[in-house]
Amino acid sequence: MAKNNLIMKNFPLIFLTLLLSLGISAQSIDWQEVTQSYELPDGLKFFHGTKKGDATFAAWYFEVDMNNPDIGIRPYLGSSFKEVPLFCADAGAYAAINGGFFAGNSSVSSVVYPNEVVARNIGSLSRSEKTYPVIRSVFAINEDNSPAVEWVYHHSTFLNDLYVYDQPLPYRCDDPNPLAAPVKGDGRQYENISYGLGGGPVLISNGDINITYCEEIFWGSGVYLTDYRPRTAVGYTTDNKVIMFVTNHMKIEEMAEELLDLRCHGAMNLDGGGSTAMSVGGESIYNQNRAVPTILAIVHKDSMNLPQAPLYENFIDTGDEGVTSSGGWFATANEGYWKSRSMLHGLATDDSYYEFPLNLPAAGEYEIHGWWTSHPNRSSDTPYYITHADGVAKVSVNQSINGSTWNHVGTFKFKGTEEENVRITAAATTNQFVVADAIRVVSYDQEVLTGGISRPGIQADKIFNVFPNPGKGLFTLEGHEEPVSAKVFSIDGRKVLDVQFDGMLPYTLNLQHRAPGIYILSLTVTGIQEIHKIIIR
Repeated sequence: MAKNNLIMKNFPLIFLTLLLSLGISAQSIDWQEVTQSYELPDGLKFFHGTKKGDATFAAWYFEVDMNNPDIGIRPYLGSSFKEVPLFCADAGAYAAINGGFFAGNSSVSSVVYPNEVVARNIGSLSRSEKTYPVIRSVFAINEDNSPAVEWVYHHSTFLNDLYVYDQPLPYRCDDPNPLAAPVKGDGRQYENISYGLGGGPVLISNGDINITYCEEIFWGSGVYLTDYRPRTAVGYTTDNKVIMFVTNHMKIEEMAEELLDLRCHGAMNLDGGGSTAMSVGGESIYNQNRAVPTILAIVHKDSMNLPQAPLYENFIDTGDEGVTSSGGWFATANEGYWKSRSMLHGLATDDSYYEFPLNLPAAGEYEIHGWWTSHPNRSSDTPYYITHADGVAKVSVNQSINGSTWNHVGTFKFKGTEEENVRITAAATTNQFVVADAIRVVSYDQEVLTGGISRPGIQADKIFNVFPNPGKGLFTLEGHEEPVSAKVFSIDGRKVLDVQFDGMLPYTLNLQHRAPGIYILSLTVTGIQEIHKIIIR
């Protein structure tokens, strides 16, 4: 009994000692805004965090307001490895943190630019001499400027083969059994991504902590779940703020909890350890002098390099009405064609051709792009003849490379007359075959916008009428009974709406969720396209 009394007498002291010990290690972070100490633009705030009783701890985060029209976030993949402060300064960025993972001299985390995949998340890993397919995460800026954290898988090097999945593959840590690679049918094409940066694991999804460390197969790697080390992460809030977070001493679970306290609705881990770094311009905030291949940068909107909104866009395929051909063309078995299968022809003369009528809506400047399936036996000097306002231009293209994507052939002035066309001929001199597949015609010329439809008997204002409704962002379309395709672009080139509708007009176009400003409305019906400027007030 005396022994038990001794334990009880000492229990308060033992319990107090335990609480003090836990309090030091789990002490909450004291955040102080330090934005005023740096030259930062509106929409960007900067915070420094410390812990009482722990003089060695430090953390920082940027809060980036994506509602600010003059600011953006994008990744950079360098042509060489650089330390983050130098990388940030060379990019002309306001600020930056280190990016995703790398091995040797290559990034093994996704880097996505507009319409281009420049690096891919690793698609499989070796564990215990077995190959494990893996779905990993990506932080994305979408076409409507909204941030997201998604689980993705690259089914090829092409952007249209980047797929989003609701969950990663259901691995457990040290799983002895590899799972089957993901299939497209279980996911969805990531159609609206502008920029993306890979990493992992996910820390928060749908407003809850959800650390998919085992599922994304970080076990067996240099990314440890429970040790204290420098960490880097990125997340976003429901009010369109992005949090870019760096600390010198945290566990992954603690970082997830801190990001949740900062109101993150989604968040993911980036490369950490010796790679963790943060910079304001070229000034180092935290740097361990390790060169890295990628950064996530905060930039002026002019540095986003977003594609302009096309004021006119049309695609013409070999199988379309009005396209003509001459000679012994035959279909190739190669995949990756645009719509109809690619047509091949052996090396011959200009008398063997595919001719694509342009039928342009108005005089102005247009870009011509070509699509083909590439192969080493394709010609490297396939002739494209473009009949334009000033005559006929011949452009030789290399079809042995850059297949299954749009390749810029040239930019030309056109009159908008019936005789203007693009002709691909077999009069090449290299390799074995030339390819005819599809043509893309694009214009950003305001003359096209103001010129309307110049085809005989058709006037732009006689096809569609567009009326603003009393409600903000609602527009009524009148004037046609055929199926209609409507695309809306913001003035900086982002596609913000893409809908098709059938049956009788009028139709109400709902843009209530869009910010006030000028937008471009592209309407296409029965092969005819016209452009309208609309204003949301």
